[in-house]
Amino acid sequence: MIKNFYNRKALWGSAIAALVAMAACGGANGGKDAAGKDSDSVFSASQQDFHADNDIAMTLGSIADAIRVGEPLDSATYSYTGVLTDGVGRPLYTDVDGTPGAWNVNVVSANDAVISTTDVGDLPAAELEKYVVTSLGLGEPILVKDHADGTYRLYAFSDNEQMSVESHVVTDNTGFQGTKMVIGIWRLNGK
Repeated sequence: MIKNFYNRKALWGSAIAALVAMAACGGANGGKDAAGKDSDSVFSASQQDFHADNDIAMTLGSIADAIRVGEPLDSATYSYTGVLTDGVGRPLYTDVDGTPGAWNVNVVSANDAVISTTDVGDLPAAELEKYVVTSLGLGEPILVKDHADGTYRLYAFSDNEQMSVESHVVTDNTGFQGTKMVIGIWRLNGK
């Protein structure tokens, strides 16, 4: 009976060790995902490509902080083209093909940056604007212009720093109607 107990214990220990080894090596499929590509994660490729480090509010906050302390914006540091997320890793919009929509973060000058969608998509502009404004601790807009295909709002960080949020409903060449957004952030008078 004691011998049988130790045999079972050894069998369970071996099984657990094998499972741990399989998990560490990428599982039973030799570290390849369902499409046969190398993978170090249990997440699918689409989940793996996006993470909260690309949060649009964090990106804008970083640019705003640099402007606030008088640091010249450097395109090598801030310019970026790729998917931005909502902070929990979800892309902000999908394009006409249903793929996560890309953004272009462009440093225009040492005091000015523009973040814009690269494609037409299903962007929830009002919700995104509210998320960004709340995350950055901004109050009500100091200027609002509504037009037939969208809106323009101007916010102030301080007397010397501002951010604009502009969205337009557009139709692309395939007939898909969606939203494009441009967010500008700058320091007034270059000070």
